[in-house]
Amino acid sequence: MNTFVKTTRALLALLPAVLLSVQCSQEELAGPEKPQVSGTVTLTIKNAEPTKTYIDGETGKVYWTDGEVIIINGEVYRIVVDETDPTVATVPDVVASGDYFVVYNDYYPTSDPEEGRLLVNFPAEQTYREDSFSDYSNIMAGYSTTTDIRMYNIGGVVKFGVTGNCTLTSLSFSTKDGSPVAGYLLLPEDQLLNGELGDNSVFYENPDYGITASSTINITAYTADGGIAGIALSSEPTDFYIVVPAKEYAEGFYITMEDSEGNVAVQSTTGAKTIGRSEMLVLPDFEFTARTLPALGPTEAGPASVTYTVTADPGTPLKTVLVSKGTWDYYANDAYAGQETQLAKDLSITYGSETFFTDGTGEYSKTDTTSFNVSGKEVALTAGTEYKLIVSLADNTTAKGTPAVFDVATAAPTGEAPEITLSELENDRPHAQLTPVIKTTNAVSIKYAMFSSSSAEGKTDEELMELYGTEATAEQVEQANSTGGLTLTYSNLPENTSFTFLVAATGAGGAVSAERLVLQTDYYLDPDATWSTVSTEASMDCNIFGGAIGLGGFGIYGLTVEKMDGKDIFRVLQPITIDTYPDAEYNGLTFIDGGYDSYLTIDATDHSAVKLERDYNPLGVIISLRGGTTEAGLSSAAYYYENSSFGTYDPDAGIINLGYVSVVDDMYIYGSSEGTVLYLNIPIAGGVSTEDFTINEDTAW
Repeated sequence: MNTFVKTTRALLALLPAVLLSVQCSQEELAGPEKPQVSGTVTLTIKNAEPTKTYIDGETGKVYWTDGEVIIINGEVYRIVVDETDPTVATVPDVVASGDYFVVYNDYYPTSDPEEGRLLVNFPAEQTYREDSFSDYSNIMAGYSTTTDIRMYNIGGVVKFGVTGNCTLTSLSFSTKDGSPVAGYLLLPEDQLLNGELGDNSVFYENPDYGITASSTINITAYTADGGIAGIALSSEPTDFYIVVPAKEYAEGFYITMEDSEGNVAVQSTTGAKTIGRSEMLVLPDFEFTARTLPALGPTEAGPASVTYTVTADPGTPLKTVLVSKGTWDYYANDAYAGQETQLAKDLSITYGSETFFTDGTGEYSKTDTTSFNVSGKEVALTAGTEYKLIVSLADNTTAKGTPAVFDVATAAPTGEAPEITLSELENDRPHAQLTPVIKTTNAVSIKYAMFSSSSAEGKTDEELMELYGTEATAEQVEQANSTGGLTLTYSNLPENTSFTFLVAATGAGGAVSAERLVLQTDYYLDPDATWSTVSTEASMDCNIFGGAIGLGGFGIYGLTVEKMDGKDIFRVLQPITIDTYPDAEYNGLTFIDGGYDSYLTIDATDHSAVKLERDYNPLGVIISLRGGTTEAGLSSAAYYYENSSFGTYDPDAGIINLGYVSVVDDMYIYGSSEGTVLYLNIPIAGGVSTEDFTINEDTAW
């Protein structure tokens, strides 16, 4: 059987992991039977062609380095370089096997047996090394049924030299057509099994799980202590070696460089280039020549759009971003006071558009209908409003250098503004949820925002919308214009808090109307309510941590339970302590110090839907999750998971089943578990009674 490395995690959950800190398992693929072997062996690893950790730019040979790490059948080993031939290395004490799959990579590979492909991480971040590429930039793989293994390069290399009189702070390689060059590269496993590795450039992507590929590779120099270092250029070329996927670059690629003064140079191919696997494409040396800053050409304003022409050197890669003057002033007068250049840079890096190129005459025309507000949301332009247009040189992923900033504005509005009617629907969680309804007539766009009423003091509608506004989708605008209106739901709000709901609707001619509605959340628990103790001997079959940390069920006893007078709302005092659960610390639970007032609040007013609210169950318990610790609070899982259900209450039996329960904190919801039941053990009046004896006294026998 041929053995390929496969992590136990599914591909959909695949995340990068540091080489020395992740464990993986093995997945056996169909193939010839292998002999039974045991013990350890020494592998000899040879380069089938020039490979690996550092390259000789004159000969193309690449050599191993003592102590470097490789992955063999899912385990990490260090190599020993042959003293006479550094293209050969040995790996001692390898666990013996019928076959060996070897990867030189900074990340564990992942196998997808159903598709017959292997995923290896092709790095988007490569370290600058003088006259070579760096460790773990040149990914290799090899396979053998003997202890002699030949390694194959996965990609190719681009080499070029740069001259100049400056210090580079960044250099990047980008494809002109935006095709990916870094991420999880897919390799057919049969190519490795047969020793016939071809050109491979397809990347695995799943944006829903945060797995994307990049169309840019960055080259960064580092100091000995890990800080960012500059790369000094001179009249003699400084050579760069960039490892890239093997393929035809149909529209070519370009190099973007920035120096310590904020100047940006761009070197671009004039047509298609092909880079084969294990091939080095050597391009002519060039000089760092700073591009001119972009300029603004003709502009044309509409009530909801701005059309403009940007001019720069021909073939210059640019990004733009539009923000309202109100948003610009908000930052420029506060966090960026006196630092407007840095403000423009940060806005460009954070919100910059897709990269585009000026044409052969150095021009590019563009129409914007949206801008970014203070809260980082993209919203429609408003008529009669001033904006800041920021234009930056760029690579495919980020803005570079010092941006150019221009003033533009939309045209004045015409026509009538839409009518707005705001109302509120009732809901079953008035302490934590508000449901405003928007009805409009003939609106073409709508912005809405909700914020605490105290935040609205002294601010105009325009300022508040810049701070908190959200742009309604086309479907939402259609609903708002309908007879039923648009209903929005805001959840997990603080109790007993006043909120202001603000809506701005724009008509076809750009005219805007605005309306406010003040909303109020209720108290969850009446602060004037009285509580009575109903049990001091309650018990609980507890499984609340099963979904979060896998802790099995346990019992806790001697609990004190209070009930709100007049309502079926219960409060369990100090439910989990070292007294009620002596094995807590042994099972990974610790407690907040200082006499923490912990309790569990159970809303059983609806006997068929017992609920736990996330903000009213401070257990005083600390658990380890996501590589750290968090304070464990509880919530009914049915608030978050469709396949979960609320609990039930049987008042006659004095039993409360809590249903599905999730552990929650300020950021995350951790799993769902069921099987937690509270037994009140309340004495029941009536039932079977005994008969008293009547005492008759007699004076004699």
